[in-house]
Amino acid sequence: MIDIKEHGIIAKLFLPEANEPRPAVIILGGSGGGFDEPIARLFARQGYVALALAYFNADGLPKYLENIPLEYFLNAIRWLKNQLCVKSKQVHLYGISRGGELAILLASIFPEEITSVVAVVPSCVTYGGVPHVKKPAWTLNKKPLPIAPSPEVEDEREQQRTYNSVNLTQLFLEKMKKNAEKFETAMIKVENIKCPLLIVSGKDDRMWPSWLYGEKIMQRLETTHSKIFREHLCYENVGHVILPSSRAPVITEAGKHPVTGLCYEVGGDPVAQAKANQDSWEKIIQFFTRF
Repeated sequence: MIDIKEHGIIAKLFLPEANEPRPAVIILGGSGGGFDEPIARLFARQGYVALALAYFNADGLPKYLENIPLEYFLNAIRWLKNQLCVKSKQVHLYGISRGGELAILLASIFPEEITSVVAVVPSCVTYGGVPHVKKPAWTLNKKPLPIAPSPEVEDEREQQRTYNSVNLTQLFLEKMKKNAEKFETAMIKVENIKCPLLIVSGKDDRMWPSWLYGEKIMQRLETTHSKIFREHLCYENVGHVILPSSRAPVITEAGKHPVTGLCYEVGGDPVAQAKANQDSWEKIIQFFTRF
């Protein structure tokens, strides 16, 4: 593992045990921020050059997920392509939750730069910041991207007072229904994506309705006659925390969020969750190997 603090990039680079150049994967974590080192290590063990790229909540970066310039990620992609350890400028994206939203967004805005995308429990729209949902999460050319309607902190606190935990999916669905036009405005233009796309979701996701977002992405690609390879793995009785490999922890219990401090339900049956972890990981590796 090598700490990277150059060209404006804050990341941890994991190199496989290989003498020749290898394909690379950028790992984009979720709303907790920081580095997703365990997943990067797993990819390195599979023979990939793996970059755990932080974009907030790490030294030298913003504390919160807000006003993050998409140019930061473009810089990281191009830097990684120029490393001698990376084969034929092959850079894949792996994003989970808000990182999944980000991975799809990057592929739609910088379509020529990315080899393929895996988005685990992503959204189909650009949401606001964390914990400040009315502030933009992302900017491009110093301009904020649209913000889809999302639960307010007051809504979440009220639910926690009543039930001791928060089912965010219920709140997201209510906001989507009440503000349909604003939701549509914030839809990611997935029709611009030129690389293969794999989406992974769970039908018992209680952080947000990732299965529905996945369906909306697939529908938009169909409606716009996209020619890219795409697949949506949607698992029954599986929640938000879909982690790679059979050795990954099975997380189905509500937990405290590292940024907001609230206790969120994640959903999922333990047995179904364990099977989804293993099955999705095998298919993710097959997908990256294929492209």
